[in-house]
Amino acid sequence: MKSEIDIGRDALSASRDKLSKDIAAVAGDATALLKNLGERKLDSAKDALSEARTAVTQEAKQAADSAEGYVRAHPWQAIGMAAAAGMVLGLLLGRR
Repeated sequence: MKSEIDIGRDALSASRDKLSKDIAAVAGDATALLKNLGERKLDSAKDALSEARTAVTQEAKQAADSAEGYVRAHPWQAIGMAAAAGMVLGLLLGRR
């Protein structure tokens, strides 16, 4: 016949085992939730980056088209500006 101490110890051991399993289950659920949240955040960041890249690409194309239109309309002024920019850059780099 088991004593009250043995019965209490067995109950405590069973409670400890159940608690351990419950903690493991909660930890597993938390890990899955965090992984899912991380994946959603990553997908959201990828989408935002893709949208930003598209916007920057479109703006760069518009700027290039605008510059090309100006150069075609005013070729001599464009040559003069390029020469002046080259001289200024050469002077700045030559002083180093």
